[in-house]
Amino acid sequence: MSHTRWGTALVLALILGLLSAGGTAAQSDQIPQPPALLAYACNFDRGANRLHVQAVFQSDVPGPVIGAYELTVTPAGSASPLDTDAVTVIRANPRPPLQMILLFDTTDTVPVTETAQAVIDGLLPGLQAADQVALITFDENVSLPTPFFTDKGALADQFLRGIGVGRGDNRVYNAMQSALESFPFSDRTRRVIVLVGDSGRRDDPQVAESEVAALAERLKIQVYPVVFNLRDNPDVEALLDISAASRGFQFLYRERNTTRQAVQTTITTYLQQLVRGLDSEIEIAIDPTGIQPTADNQINLTLTAKGPALDSYTLTDQIVCPYQAPASAIRFVTALDDTPITGQIDLGVVVESDLDRDQTRVVFRVNDDVVQTSDRLVYTFDAASAAPGAYIVRAELWDLQNNTIASTPTEQRVIAQQRITLGLTEGRDANALQGAVEFIAATQSDFPLPQASFTVAPAADPENTQPLGQVAFRADGTAVLALDDIRAAVQRVLPNTEPGDILILNAVVPGVATGDAPLAVADQTLRFAYSVPVNAAPPPRPLTPPERVISFVQRTDMYWYAAALVIANLILVMMTRRERIRRMILTPDKIDLSPQLMTITVLRDGVRQSHTLTKKTLMLGRGTSNDINLGDSPDISRQHGVVMWRRGEWWFTNRKAGVVSEVEGRKRRGLHLTLLEPVTEMRMGEVIVLFHSNAQQDISEFIKTDL
Repeated sequence: MSHTRWGTALVLALILGLLSAGGTAAQSDQIPQPPALLAYACNFDRGANRLHVQAVFQSDVPGPVIGAYELTVTPAGSASPLDTDAVTVIRANPRPPLQMILLFDTTDTVPVTETAQAVIDGLLPGLQAADQVALITFDENVSLPTPFFTDKGALADQFLRGIGVGRGDNRVYNAMQSALESFPFSDRTRRVIVLVGDSGRRDDPQVAESEVAALAERLKIQVYPVVFNLRDNPDVEALLDISAASRGFQFLYRERNTTRQAVQTTITTYLQQLVRGLDSEIEIAIDPTGIQPTADNQINLTLTAKGPALDSYTLTDQIVCPYQAPASAIRFVTALDDTPITGQIDLGVVVESDLDRDQTRVVFRVNDDVVQTSDRLVYTFDAASAAPGAYIVRAELWDLQNNTIASTPTEQRVIAQQRITLGLTEGRDANALQGAVEFIAATQSDFPLPQASFTVAPAADPENTQPLGQVAFRADGTAVLALDDIRAAVQRVLPNTEPGDILILNAVVPGVATGDAPLAVADQTLRFAYSVPVNAAPPPRPLTPPERVISFVQRTDMYWYAAALVIANLILVMMTRRERIRRMILTPDKIDLSPQLMTITVLRDGVRQSHTLTKKTLMLGRGTSNDINLGDSPDISRQHGVVMWRRGEWWFTNRKAGVVSEVEGRKRRGLHLTLLEPVTEMRMGEVIVLFHSNAQQDISEFIKTDL
């Protein structure tokens, strides 16, 4: 610090001492600190052929560097800097938005209320609207970071106003390490830690100061300690080393015998000065012509600043810049617009890039939030862990500096659907319901659902679906449809139903708008029948006129009678077989699934969907209530087929008498059991359904159909 600045500080201290009433005046004993140069971001403008470096250029106050100085840029491997014509330095006004973590000391030696108010008054109002701020508090424990706020008033209202005092010894260095590791990875955003408190190291083991300083320097995260010793003794020298290594600045208020209000006033002033230091940024435009890049298309630069405005200091820093934008492309393998998903679906991409694979990362975004960053080309969307509704999926290709070098030209729009389980009140017989009945739709989802729409249809005519009622979901995740009289309720919508007729109950949660896919569907329909109470006689059925019977007997000779008996027996055998298969579909046995998981892969219109078989019964068809939706083709029935685990084997059958499917090239009509081999190809309409081992992900080599 210059002699003039020290003189000014001394005069101010004397004035404050004269004005204070009794005791020693509250004053700052600031330790001289060097100015700082930190280059934290670089990008390449291919159109203008310029490298643009963002750098912090801070005086020792701190604040913008005022006066004469010289800033030079030297490429790696060169003995001399670039010509002055190749380098242009301008003040970044306004500076780019930054990310800040406020590290707040809540130990009982800190006037927590006053220092929190100092942050609210001195720091938050001076930040830019786009700056993001998160909060970590520490005492004997280190809190998790809050989300990053751009609304600083919301941060103050939710976390700072009314903040409580902690207990035990502090964990100041562990808290600093936690803050350094809590920033999202980025080489384009300036990152800052502001520490407010009075804590120093205790006997309890903590991370070493040198480790904190080295981590901050390596990550290029500036640390600004704002400390005081009202009742405790902060480690002034250690904190000074950390701030100097990170190119930050330490504000120190040494006065011990002072008031809490004086601490608040001083810290407020310090934080206002800190904000001015944050605004000390420059942008350096560099012409890279003639510079030889590295093998991975990067240019390593050393920045050097010196001159009268910096007193005797020479400041240096290094930055790595991309030299050319790579020619890259990324696209989705398939198109899944508005596809309802109840389980999991893989969304794959194809990448074409001049960069090696280990120099890029594939980033998937769901509704603009990054959900996966890795070298994997597939992202698995899990509808069960998502709130019901529509989701937009995009993919980007990033280089190792988090530069986006390619984006998918199209988006994927999928609909997350939850599963509903249908049931009855415990103890009720679904095959002989009488009187008041409660149908229950339950979901295991953590996300609240609106109301469920119940429908009923005859098992003999499942397309004849009729509404039975709508009920809102309760807090326990169930929707209960209470009917005073099951017989009357069914007769109202299906008047031709007789006692004992098998009916199918279904339930869905409709979409938000008309035409939207349902938010939830039943994983399996509920089959039931109602019976006549003991004291109620069933309606009489019409009798066959005797003369018609006599006439028939007279016209029928013995041969025709025998043929009729044979045909009747055949029909009876077929009906028995069909009923046996239907019971087999509806009644899983107790044999556990094989440890070797199998998969159903559906190929439809160039789209591939895979479903791991983790349950014993999977319904396939055109309806939205199926476990596997085969699309909207009229060649596919709403209740087309079923894959099921029975007797320790996997089987396939159609679910209706008129349905036709191909299994290994052979047509199967109606209910016909087929044992599935380890690799079995089926066809339903124009959709190919492949049954294979879960370990066989590359199915192209054993698809028999000529695609």
